[in-house]
Amino acid sequence: MLKTYKSRKEINSDYRKRQKERHKTIEEELIQLRQNVLRLETQNELLKNQIKILEERLQNNNNIWFQYRNVLMINNSIDKQFANCSEKLERFLKESNIKQFDYSKFGDLRDIGKGRSANVYSTIFKGKMYALKELNNLHMDEKTILQYVSE
Repeated sequence: MLKTYKSRKEINSDYRKRQKERHKTIEEELIQLRQNVLRLETQNELLKNQIKILEERLQNNNNIWFQYRNVLMINNSIDKQFANCSEKLERFLKESNIKQFDYSKFGDLRDIGKGRSANVYSTIFKGKMYALKELNNLHMDEKTILQYVSE
């Protein structure tokens, strides 16, 4: 068998064909890569927008949580103040031998007057007429409680 040798022109021609094919393949790959980059950039923008929305929601939830926590703290403070004032009033009433009565025992309640801190009613209790004072503000110090009781 004889080996056939290609001429320089044929070798160059074959080389150019292979180069063109490689170049074409590289261009196709480059086009594909550019398309992938565009797709990824679009996805990246969408993800950035979703992250922004989630961050805003998180901030809103945090704001709501802090508001809720503040309301709870205020409610707890009010409850403690009310309990403290109520205890002081109970103690004072016992120490001063002032009787307490259940509102359901009073009959024929009539509005006499309303003030900033109390409402006053006339009522009948065990056949006698009395003035009944209903306090609007139970958050009072002992001095204020004494003033109400002495009236």
